[in-house]
Amino acid sequence: MAAAIPDGGRWSAVLGLLRGQIPAFAGLDSGFFRLNRILLSSLELLCGSLAELCFLGLLSIFLATLLYALTLEVQPPIETLTLQVV
Repeated sequence: MAAAIPDGGRWSAVLGLLRGQIPAFAGLDSGFFRLNRILLSSLELLCGSLAELCFLGLLSIFLATLLYALTLEVQPPIETLTLQVV
């Protein structure tokens, strides 16, 4: 049974059950299992796309910040004024 579960983790067992990959349920090809396979495939594609968009968004923010920092002019320190109390 462990060989049929791809990652061997707790959630892999749940996904394997929903996909019909566990041998005890592999023979069941009802509409419920077919619908779950379609929904899980769509969910995996959506999560993959969102992860890529988040990564590209963070990368573009980092690059924009880096370019902005490189274009700043270095200002000399401002002379501090000292007040003398008489």
